Amino acid sequence: MLEEIDVRLNDLVVIGGGFKSDVIMQIIADLFGLPVLRREGSSSACLGAAICVCQHLSIYKDFYEATSKMVKTQQMFIPNPKNHVLYNKINDTVVKNVRAHTDEILKLTYPIFN
Repeated sequence: MLEEIDVRLNDLVVIGGGFKSDVIMQIIADLFGLPVLRREGSSSACLGAAICVCQHLSIYKDFYEATSKMVKTQQMFIPNPKNHVLYNKINDTVVKNVRAHTDEILKLTYPIFN
């Protein structure tokens, strides 16, 4: 999808429950081959609202300045290149082909649970 809109990501930010797990954060970094950032605080919606208020009250000159002053990174997870290669191999050889095997099983189980 990113290729279609000609966008390149430099890193990922994970929010919500998953960001509490170091294991999940490392898996995401390895999977995408990008640094993954854990932000300080646990409520991105509240922080976003506070940034909008600061912009409205002209506390900062624009959203970029407000964001740079108010959004802080707690921890960065660096991808392991070997794991990134492994995840791509699994995706190409297993994940992309799994439907050919599961669709028939699902067709058989559908009448049982319907």
